[in-house]
Amino acid sequence: MIKVIERDPEKLKPIQFIKFKWLWFTISILSIVASAWFMMANASDPAIGTPLKLGIDYTGGSLLSGTTGLDVTAVEVAKVVQKYSSSEPVVQVVRRDGHTRDIEVRTTIKVDPSAGRDEQNDQRTENLSQLKDELADSFGGFELKNQDYVGPTVGKELIQNAIVALILGSILILIYVFWRFGNFVFAIAAILALLHDVLITLGGVALMKIEVNSSFIAVILTIIGYSINGTIITFDRVRENMKKYPALDFVKLADISLTQTIVRTLATVFTVVLVLLSLVFFGGESIQPFVRAMLFGIVCGAYTSIFIATPLVLVFKKKEAARVAVTVAEAEKMAEEMEEGASPKQKSAAKQAPRPKPAFASADGSASSSAESTEGESGDEDKDDYRPEKSEKKQLVKKKGKARRR
Repeated sequence: MIKVIERDPEKLKPIQFIKFKWLWFTISILSIVASAWFMMANASDPAIGTPLKLGIDYTGGSLLSGTTGLDVTAVEVAKVVQKYSSSEPVVQVVRRDGHTRDIEVRTTIKVDPSAGRDEQNDQRTENLSQLKDELADSFGGFELKNQDYVGPTVGKELIQNAIVALILGSILILIYVFWRFGNFVFAIAAILALLHDVLITLGGVALMKIEVNSSFIAVILTIIGYSINGTIITFDRVRENMKKYPALDFVKLADISLTQTIVRTLATVFTVVLVLLSLVFFGGESIQPFVRAMLFGIVCGAYTSIFIATPLVLVFKKKEAARVAVTVAEAEKMAEEMEEGASPKQKSAAKQAPRPKPAFASADGSASSSAESTEGESGDEDKDDYRPEKSEKKQLVKKKGKARRR
């Protein structure tokens, strides 16, 4: 039984995502350029000095957070901290319940560079104690909530480990996508989509001046996970539709796949965004950098899965994007061109060989049988290539003879 496959279904009217692919690419390029500009602006800012606002987990230093008894300003607190700091302190004052009493200080406490490590630790502890005492005397008391210290060597190791984790994660994703789809084009498109998400997320973090601490690498890896999940769902639907509609133009096939998966992608992202927004408004102050960076990255990942990943597959395809049917007439023409430069033996062998059946060129270069994928072409082929056999000719002669006798 011949299975008839609908070649260009009229009932499928997808959203034309691919038609505006260069618009989406332009928006992404401008966003990446803006991200680079935001990071350069932070690097030139004396208060930050790096593309991202690094926390003490990466730079090394001391962090103090607590509550004063009187309303204070960042300038007033910075004047006190400078007495015990070897670098420009970063002071944040948080306004709560109409009062500015919650403060956070990030600085490098003065120590003697020529002293040993144990002696430096003693000096740092003594200076921190004096700093807390002076804050309490100057602002009506000081209630310590959190105190951390990270050495510069540990900070460098954390940066190196974060970079290695990102590189290894990208390589493993590349291998998985190639193994899953058997096509290197899909893998390249997926990796470029992930780099797009990471760069724009870093730009958003630089714009909002979110402090990058030890949990930031978890934010980036989570964003990559959400983004690659949505991308693979779309690619998987593209592959299914390639089998279902083997003669369908790839542009329309991609639009159909994106239209079929957009509801699922938006629903997943919407539920995650609701949770993150609740944490932004009702969560604690300590998780705000993590949540805000995650919120920005999740939205960016959804945009990439819908508007960037699949169009990249179309751009990087080496062969023609449209999946065009190869008819019998085209096959004959190709055979004639090959016979012109062939030897007499090859020509005779080509004449005796059976005629090729029409096939459909797939995206990966494979072909599907015409009996399973064409409809209506066999009738035209039979009309052009019909050759009655000897037995049929004899039957026609007998019928004509009987008619004459009558």
